[in-house]
Amino acid sequence: MFGFNSSLLIRRQVHQRIKRASLLRRAVLLLLLSPLLAVAQNPLYKAVSIARADSLKSQLGRTANDTLRLVMYKDLAFHYQVKHSDTSVYYAEKMVALAQQLRLKLWEAKGQWMMGYSLSMKGNFPQALQSLNAGLKLAKDEANEENIWNVKQFAVNGNSRHARLNLLANIIHDLGSLYGYTGDEEKKLSSYFETIRISESINELTTLSIAYMNLGWHYLGMNQLDSAYIAEWKAIRYADASGFVQYRGNILSAIGSVHLRKNNLDSAEYYYKIALQNNLEQNLTMLVGGEYLELSNLFARKSEIDSAILYANKAKKMFVDVNTPGGVQAAYRLLSTHYESKGETDSALAYLKIATALGDSLYLVETDNRTQYQIVGFNEQLKVQELEKKAAADSARIKTYLLLTGIGFFVIIALLLFRNNLQRKKANALLQKEKLRAEQSERAEQQFLANM
Repeated sequence: MFGFNSSLLIRRQVHQRIKRASLLRRAVLLLLLSPLLAVAQNPLYKAVSIARADSLKSQLGRTANDTLRLVMYKDLAFHYQVKHSDTSVYYAEKMVALAQQLRLKLWEAKGQWMMGYSLSMKGNFPQALQSLNAGLKLAKDEANEENIWNVKQFAVNGNSRHARLNLLANIIHDLGSLYGYTGDEEKKLSSYFETIRISESINELTTLSIAYMNLGWHYLGMNQLDSAYIAEWKAIRYADASGFVQYRGNILSAIGSVHLRKNNLDSAEYYYKIALQNNLEQNLTMLVGGEYLELSNLFARKSEIDSAILYANKAKKMFVDVNTPGGVQAAYRLLSTHYESKGETDSALAYLKIATALGDSLYLVETDNRTQYQIVGFNEQLKVQELEKKAAADSARIKTYLLLTGIGFFVIIALLLFRNNLQRKKANALLQKEKLRAEQSERAEQQFLANM
């Protein structure tokens, strides 16, 4: 997040999906996949234009209808996620509060998910964890499939189970990214694979594209270049199939980075520039800044230092505009390196001092964030353990009740059998007495007759 001083880690925050295919290949894909496209679009990622976002902001103050305002908050929160995280958090908070007031559980979960993502982008890991866990709890509850208002905002086919699972998969995915930002690579990977499993079960292509995209960035960070390349091309295929191309730039950028690592500099430049153009078209300012950093690194590798400085300055300006200190610090560090390469030591030292000061400040903030994140995570784990203990105690109590009930049942049966046995014995004894009395009476009568 903000504390990271490499463009790769900055860009790994961003969940994107991608492809600039040839017209022929796109036509073939559309022909083959046209039966799927009607159900492949993911409404969780519905974007609005800048003009539409401005219109929504002006309408909010004049709209009294709560459900309409809920949709407006959702659209605005999503619109600003990769443009201005603070604004996105503001609208997501409004969405959560209104959803709670209206008792719309899945809408509340969606708001918590959007807020958690934007908080992660800000580097606020503790609150991001709280928001995503709150959304996760709601999305896991099958009872929240009932009576979903405007269900097609979650699943285009209107299936309530798909709606819940679609949201659940995306929350798990963003929790995985958060685990990655805080150094837990194992939990990050397991979250991505769980996202893929759920998404495959409901044929959710957009989320599959996002999961494979970030899986590719993970492999790139581990320098597993072939695995990264395969994952990113899977991401491209799913993005094409779903028709979701708004954020294709980040996948192309990852492919460019694979080529850069393999020293295929011309191929890297080709993919980076296509990615940059896509991000500019979509007005994704944070991604544009990240792409400038990538190009600055690339041109330095090509010994084209003036171009490297040009793109580093563009990155600095972009990250200043969107208040992203980590990006600003990365840009200053690159400028220092580039000017040192040119032999301009005064400029190199000046930029290095700024980068170091920013880095120290960011280190303190990030350290505090990570500490708070660990505290929150520990507290969340304690809550889980308490719930597990309570569930285990409840289960043991129920088992005890069932056991005692079973024992009581068998005792009652035994008492009934015992009583029946006693009654049968008494009855038999009476029968024997009556039989004996009858026999005695008969013998007495026979004797009396004989004596006559």
